[in-house]
Amino acid sequence: MDEDIPPDQKGPATLEWISAYFKHRDIRSLDLEYKTPDLARKGTVASMTPEQFAACADVKPTMRSEIHLIRNFCTNLHGFMKRAIFDESTRKTWGNMKVWVVYGDAAPWQAPHAAVALERMAKDMGMEDSIRTLVLPGSNHFVSTISLHVRIGGYSNGT
Repeated sequence: MDEDIPPDQKGPATLEWISAYFKHRDIRSLDLEYKTPDLARKGTVASMTPEQFAACADVKPTMRSEIHLIRNFCTNLHGFMKRAIFDESTRKTWGNMKVWVVYGDAAPWQAPHAAVALERMAKDMGMEDSIRTLVLPGSNHFVSTISLHVRIGGYSNGT
């Protein structure tokens, strides 16, 4: 958490940051840009009028209910992920499903970091065939269905 941001500005700053575009140096080696967005590209939220934003987003529920999930988010999410993807009984129940990780290569660092970590975890467990990664060049955190349709066409052969 950036302590330089006043408390009343943290929500809007987070929204701006998460919808920004980042220039990562080398995703595979986790040489990522952690803080400073690419100032040459306007972020998704910064590109919207207040009316456009209001038409597609409601931030009020986050402050009412989901905030409780955030307190232990990483610990809980990691446990759920391991159980959902790598647990033998879950995999058997779900028919040894393949998991797709789709993210933009200009997203904040958490997206590429999580994808690479998941691939490495699968490899360490001898389960690398259970994870598929699709990187959408030039996309930020808000992966659009348009860019996904354009890219996914080459991946629709059942792999």
